[in-house]
Amino acid sequence: MTANIIASASRYERWLIGRRTREWAGCEACRRCSAGPPDPVSDDVVRQILADHDRGETQAAIGAALTAEGVPTARGGPHWCPSTVCAVLQGQDAAQLAG
Repeated sequence: MTANIIASASRYERWLIGRRTREWAGCEACRRCSAGPPDPVSDDVVRQILADHDRGETQAAIGAALTAEGVPTARGGPHWCPSTVCAVLQGQDAAQLAG
């Protein structure tokens, strides 16, 4: 009898987990986060990043300057991280503009 009660509680918990997972997967915020690749950064911003990088500025310094100027990131965020600057430098737009 005890094993039957534990098995029933386990099935019920599994059902609850499945329900919460389905609700979470359908939420609007989750769909926005996985909407695909971000819009590319404008050519002017890519040129500015390339010019600053060619002058020997670090990615952190470039990101800080773009943040201070209020330039939005590709996703519209206000803060440029060094990894975001690195992604722009390694992107196809930078390769086309540098070449």
